[in-house]
Amino acid sequence: MLHYSLKEESKEKSKAAFNKQAVTYDEDIKGQHARNLYPALLKKLSTLEYHVVLNLGCGTRAG
Repeated sequence: MLHYSLKEESKEKSKAAFNKQAVTYDEDIKGQHARNLYPALLKKLSTLEYHVVLNLGCGTRAG
């Protein structure tokens, strides 16, 4: 029998919870806060000169 450490078990539980939320995250209340930030973020980015964007966010990669 394989025994997981508490840290590994916690990581797996967190991963499972995020995977479950990902199915509806882009449409439901769980993703609402992030969606509310999009207009302000896009407005700010439109005032900056940049050539490369590094996306460090997490998400479902939808849309």
